Amino acid sequence: MAIQYGANLLTDVHGGAEGRFSLRNRYRLHTGTFNIGLSASMSDFEPLTKRVSLVSDTLLLSHSRQDPYHEVRVVNPMGPDISYFGVDEFGVMVPPEDPPVRAEPEEPIHIGIHCPDMAALGAWMIQSEPLMRQGLVWYWPHYSMQANQVQGDSEQELQHLRVSDYILHNGRHRLVDPSESKPIKDRLIRPILEIELPFIEGVSLGDFSKITAGEFDSYKGFRNFLRESFLGMDGALNAEQTHVELTKLRLQIENEVRAVRAEMSTIRRKQTLAASGAVASSTAALLIAVNGGVMEPVIAALGLTGAGTLWQALSARVENSPRALQSGNWYYVWVLSKKSTAMW
Repeated sequence: MAIQYGANLLTDVHGGAEGRFSLRNRYRLHTGTFNIGLSASMSDFEPLTKRVSLVSDTLLLSHSRQDPYHEVRVVNPMGPDISYFGVDEFGVMVPPEDPPVRAEPEEPIHIGIHCPDMAALGAWMIQSEPLMRQGLVWYWPHYSMQANQVQGDSEQELQHLRVSDYILHNGRHRLVDPSESKPIKDRLIRPILEIELPFIEGVSLGDFSKITAGEFDSYKGFRNFLRESFLGMDGALNAEQTHVELTKLRLQIENEVRAVRAEMSTIRRKQTLAASGAVASSTAALLIAVNGGVMEPVIAALGLTGAGTLWQALSARVENSPRALQSGNWYYVWVLSKKSTAMW
């Protein structure tokens, strides 16, 4: 799967418009205010996906250029000579209008991506598929090309867009910013990597992806809450003061989730009572219709007033629906917490 993904994303060196369009779309994603690019090891992909996507519009993950090479495409040696290709403002290879064709047959050009573990990358893509379909997460490969299939022979890096805002070393404990200042992204990425988030601990990436895509409106509300909270923190705080503020925020999140949990329990109890009332009322209405004169004393003894009670019970069931909670900021976190091994 990872190899196919890399081949599909690769710019068509024969000038196909589809490849350039795809890359330009990802360029626009990269340049957005809340879009964050991270270069990290394969083992960090899952925790980064579950954390950074809580504050980013789109998370772009990539590996290092120093990681092992894996072939994804072979270029026809008798096609256009790519040495004449230029690079547009998006960093995408673009052929001239009439590129010269090689006069003599040459060895095929092998194009590949750099990745430490293609099987692990494929597994990550499968589990992240709901997020990728929503445009919340992308993988951006580092491409290289070789003159022949012998790895490392005449290898050179293929021109492509750089998308990494940060380079992560040793998990989330060392963050390197290789580019210009990004004040908004800095105020988001550092606290989301530092704060304790018990509601995602033990939640599989597959479950996280499905819940995030399935509860998208509630997720967006919670994402805005985190952004506002992080951006509202004083940027001049030292490490100890920042830790205190993040601890207070974590406690607030836990309290809000507990409140949703209590409210959901209350709603379920009300729904159970409403359902019982609806059954009893519907039975009463039927008996009155069959023989009202005989059954009315019995109905009164049961505390029911006839068919009208049926609609009252059904109305109560609607009023006690959890739909209002489901659109709130905290429902999404509550659903995640049910899968967590740490919070409850």
